[in-house]
Amino acid sequence: MVGVAEGEEGAELSALRALSGLSMLGLQGGVTQTDFDGLLAANPRLRVVQLVGCGGIADLSAVRWLSELEALVCPGAPLPDATVLEGLPRLRLLALASDAFSAEKAESLLGLGERLPECQVAPVRGFCLGSGWLLLLVPMVGAALVARRILEEWRGAL
Repeated sequence: MVGVAEGEEGAELSALRALSGLSMLGLQGGVTQTDFDGLLAANPRLRVVQLVGCGGIADLSAVRWLSELEALVCPGAPLPDATVLEGLPRLRLLALASDAFSAEKAESLLGLGERLPECQVAPVRGFCLGSGWLLLLVPMVGAALVARRILEEWRGAL
């Protein structure tokens, strides 16, 4: 798992592009659309992506290439296109800003449950825990997903 907090973008993002094999990625703050797209392209096996306060990311369609993605936590980012989400067979958690569930925006969420029956779509309220907490939360989400997978395999073996 790697996390990049606001103010740490420059050299760290360049170093992340050189890494391969990441399974979890947490980004916070001044990440550009180009940086985001490049990081995802360089790490197609990501299982967890968390974006906090990444106002520079206006399009989440790059997640379509993450066939192993299990959790997308993106409060503050625009709602990903439904066709992009439908192409993610392992997606189990989609956490969106709570205002995405408002009456005005509810139409875009209609039918998402039918299209993604295995995925839980949950509202997330904005909060600031600082980069230290971000680095703790992402692995916890990942550990929960791994534990769920192990439990499902164990149940299947019975």
